[in-house]
Amino acid sequence: MRLLTIVALLLPGLALSASPEEEETGGLFAEDQPKEKRTEVSVLPGVAYDSNLGLGAGVIGDIARYHPDYAPYKARVAAQLFAYFGLAPGGGLRLTFQHHYLKLDLPGLASGRLRIRATLRFRQQRNVGYYGIGSTAADPRPWEDIDRDANPDAWAEARRYNEYAFIKPELGANALLRLGGPLFLWGSARVWWTWVDVVPGSKLAEDLASDDELVTRHLVGAERHGVLEGGIGLVVDTRDDETAPTRGMYHELSLRGGPTFEVAGGYGGLNLQARFYGPLHDDWLVVAGRVMADALFGRPPFLELARVGGQLPDYGPGGATTVRGVPLQRYHGKIKVITNLELRSRFLRLKLAKRPLILGALAFLDLGRVWTDWQATPSLDGTAIDLKVGLGGGLRLQWGGTFVVRADVGWSPDGLGIYFDVGHIF
Repeated sequence: MRLLTIVALLLPGLALSASPEEEETGGLFAEDQPKEKRTEVSVLPGVAYDSNLGLGAGVIGDIARYHPDYAPYKARVAAQLFAYFGLAPGGGLRLTFQHHYLKLDLPGLASGRLRIRATLRFRQQRNVGYYGIGSTAADPRPWEDIDRDANPDAWAEARRYNEYAFIKPELGANALLRLGGPLFLWGSARVWWTWVDVVPGSKLAEDLASDDELVTRHLVGAERHGVLEGGIGLVVDTRDDETAPTRGMYHELSLRGGPTFEVAGGYGGLNLQARFYGPLHDDWLVVAGRVMADALFGRPPFLELARVGGQLPDYGPGGATTVRGVPLQRYHGKIKVITNLELRSRFLRLKLAKRPLILGALAFLDLGRVWTDWQATPSLDGTAIDLKVGLGGGLRLQWGGTFVVRADVGWSPDGLGIYFDVGHIF
């Protein structure tokens, strides 16, 4: 899942910047070079909302060193402190998710052909979703059979039936090399450790104690474990803009994998995605589409069964960035297919602090499907097409060239999702 902060648009005075009109340009490698040496420091508050996590708040900041010989800058260090708070099952609030990071970005290396990024990251989530393995995993909701007023402790315990918790520190680096024209080669290395906290009496606890080998063999890493993952891939990018493209394509093919520590395992993965953007009426009305296929081999940690890979690993299908309306981490399986279709409009254009301010709206259709494993498993996946569907719409507010706020509402047979964050989902 890509959890980013929303900068407070109406508080531009909190940005400590020597040149507030300067912005990071789009694209995998920006072509425009700064005209003078300077250093910019920015600190901004942020808020976000996700119906799976609650209300988020925090702060982001960066220091960027600009130089005429480097684009878009010579070096940039960015940091984030961010946390989400939601309603606790027993009443009151609880910290549901926190995500903090420190990033270093060095573009313009090797005469502008190489870009290197490194990230130190910490995540903790206390309401991670687990409903079972496969496409037919049920959502029984045992709390509906309990009188909350008569037995509040039992009701609160039942509300955590589909939850567990984890803590995950991570260190990673990636390099992006321009091979020529729109073709890029990228490679990455990441190491992380995960501490898993299984809720007693939960669905995960039941499956771990199950005699069904079809299920238990996929629950690798339900205790403390580490992963060393490497990745390599090719990217073709002809988009006219990275932040809000109106025409062009972005395609990615990648491999990932590595060993696990403290638990028997090890895995590989393949990710293929294709994105298309086309104007129906200049940049006022644009159709955007994405198709993604992700497949895992071997014995991956079960947390990876609800994730997809690529340059920007994410959760899916389900959640704010894959199939909206389907709860986050709702479905687990080694094979996943996700499709998104959006009709994006821009209908109001203004100016704010000398930057263009564009208001738009969109309608979307999201589809997804998981399969437990490479061999047919009808008891877990069924035999029908069983597509997970998300339908809805949203608003977009773009300020300048690199900042987009999104607000989406998505409906699916699995639920209703409300999301407030930054950036288009693709």
